Amino acid sequence: EPTLHTALPEAIELTSKVGMESSVATNGTLFSDRLISSLTTCKWVGISVDAATRKTYQIGRKQDLFDTTIRNISNLVDNNTRSCSISYKFLIMPYNQHEIYQACKLARELGVRDFHARPADFRHQGMGELKKKSNEYDVLRIKAQFEMCHAFETKDFRVFTVMPKFNDAF
Repeated sequence: EPTLHTALPEAIELTSKVGMESSVATNGTLFSDRLISSLTTCKWVGISVDAATRKTYQIGRKQDLFDTTIRNISNLVDNNTRSCSISYKFLIMPYNQHEIYQACKLARELGVRDFHARPADFRHQGMGELKKKSNEYDVLRIKAQFEMCHAFETKDFRVFTVMPKFNDAF
């Protein structure tokens, strides 16, 4: 989690000062006003929420920080006077697959630029095949939610549902 580094705001600002672009992928729980100010200079900031409700967030994260994360996203959006592309990220797991559409709707309401949803690749996420029993995904329900999410797209809100590396059964 990059926001644990106490010099992250300075590092981001230095990167910008020397003419480089930066980006940050974060869980969004540790934002300060200072960090938010520096994050707006990034090309993009991706916030991994993986939920649309406090209950589902707690299942996945084992912490009650959903409201904090949503508030931090809202503050980042409100302070984004530059052209930072803010993304609400949703890694689809068996426990949260029912909330994709709801999360997309929340992302749009928050005013982020992008909503990214993709299934977890158990082979490449350090989770191992053993943690994935059989296919625990309701693929048809997920694809239906993807379609509803794409219907939300506008010139100011984009939806990305990453599927190319997965077969029809994920």
